[in-house]
Order: sequence, then C-alpha cells, then structure tokens
Amino acid sequence: MAVVLENRCVGPEVYRMRLAQTPSTPGQFYMLRPLEGAGDPLLGRPISVFDCVEGDSVFLYKVVGRGTQLLSRKREGDEVAAIGPLGNGFPLEDANLTLIGGGIGFAPLYYLLKEHGRLFPARKRRVYLGYSGESFLTEDFAALA
Repeated sequence: MAVVLENRCVGPEVYRMRLAQTPSTPGQFYMLRPLEGAGDPLLGRPISVFDCVEGDSVFLYKVVGRGTQLLSRKREGDEVAAIGPLGNGFPLEDANLTLIGGGIGFAPLYYLLKEHGRLFPARKRRVYLGYSGESFLTEDFAALA
C-alpha cells in the first residue's frame, strides 16, 4: 500500500499523483490499483514513473477507463495498492541526449531528463514532445532541457 500525497489534474484528463515511499529510477513503473471494495478492479494498471522526489514517486496518467477513473478520485491521505518498482529502467550515459515522446507516453522521459542533467550537467539535452490535442507540462520539460 502507498499513501497518496497529491493527485491533481494537469491536462485534459491527465493527472499527476505522488505516492509516499515509492522509490524508483528513471524508466521504471508501478502497478497501481485503487482500493475499492471486493477487489474491483482486480488488476493494477501499469503506470510509468514521471519523477521521484525524496523517495516518493510521481506518476502521470490519463483517465481512459474504470481503473484510471477510480485513481483520479483519490485524495491526499487515501491509499492505493502499489507494486513496484518494476522494469530495468533507462541506462544513463555520459553523452548528449535527445528525447522524443508523444501523448501520455512521454511520462517517463521527464525523470530521465532530470537525472541526466544532474549526473552530466555539461551535456546537451533536447526534448521533442507531440500532442494530439491541448499541450501540458511543457514548461516542466523546458526547465530541464
């Protein structure tokens, strides 16, 4: 179980959720499941880590079905089932970095960009983001590139 520290809308049907004590590295994900009665929904949703701050992972997700709709209703202090971190993550190399992402799929690129800048400040970083509709979080990415 993980405690919700923040869950707010940041774009069209896009939410940013911060969960306490869920450490991760860039490119990893968690299986997140809202804790509703009788095990419904039964399975968690794979949600990429957008950022990690002081051991708390921040997730970016889009409401597309029942599971993510229930996640979007969680408030500070609520609990969710969180299995992870899962996945091997991205390799961090001492080289210039160009990232390309679109839609909600760009979520794990933020943490990668942030960590690359921390580890290799002298290297150049470029980010290209695509949107099918209204853009969101562009200022966050621009601050790191």
